[in-house]
Amino acid sequence: VGEKVSIVTSKPQTTQLNILGILHNRESQIVFIDTPGLLSERQMKYNSKALNREAVNALSQADLVLMVVEANIWKRADDYILEHLKEINTNAILTVNKVDRFKNKNSILDFLKDHSNNSQIIETVPVSALYNKNLSRL
Repeated sequence: VGEKVSIVTSKPQTTQLNILGILHNRESQIVFIDTPGLLSERQMKYNSKALNREAVNALSQADLVLMVVEANIWKRADDYILEHLKEINTNAILTVNKVDRFKNKNSILDFLKDHSNNSQIIETVPVSALYNKNLSRL
């Protein structure tokens, strides 16, 4: 969107409410919704279920989901998101971040291949947000 609109931190569950970022260009308008990450069942015992509701509500409003995961880390919540997207007939672009951390790109290629074979994923884009690599493809 051209400017920072959401916090970036390594601390989990910092985003508690959906945050909107709007990108305008001549042909279109794109609304990005930064959602709280989904909590596991164990985490929900200690945190509010409202965080999960925020994320699921945002999925239901989306025409297309930009699903961001960390390279070589796949969580149960990621499978849950894909299941929910199938239920609501919404597609996703799988964005695999932090690929810069790996010298051996073969391990990342295996990860990309393993997680790109889902009917809801229409494209997989490896990126490095830290070094601004491949972000323009998004």
